Amino acid sequence: MTKNEQIHKQYSQELEQSQLVGYWSKVKGFNSSDLDKHPRIDDVILLIKYRDALWNILNKSERATWGAYWGYTYKKRRALKNKALKKLEHITITAQDRHLKYLIKQASQIKTIKAIRETKQQKEDQTMTAKGSSNAYDIPWK
Repeated sequence: MTKNEQIHKQYSQELEQSQLVGYWSKVKGFNSSDLDKHPRIDDVILLIKYRDALWNILNKSERATWGAYWGYTYKKRRALKNKALKKLEHITITAQDRHLKYLIKQASQIKTIKAIRETKQQKEDQTMTAKGSSNAYDIPWK
């Protein structure tokens, strides 16, 4: 490989990586230039990871709290304070407990439905046997 080909390959890889980082940052809700320039990028990335991990189990109020911290950290360029971190920790514990209770309740409901279906099926089988319709040679039109 010639020197020009190596330079071209390296440039292509850097361009591709830059485009992927730009796409990723836009999807996450911030500018790719902020990765180098934002004074509190560690807090911004923490909030992004938090959102990615828990967003689906947060309620509206908890999401609004996250949004307030996002505005404070990303837009106002201020650091998350210890109070905010403790609040996020409390929200995490509350949301996970609520989600776990939901999953347990859902599993219990599924178990109950299966039991009801099995009981119903057993009753139908007993009824069919009692009527004698289990005979394969019974043809209704004869």
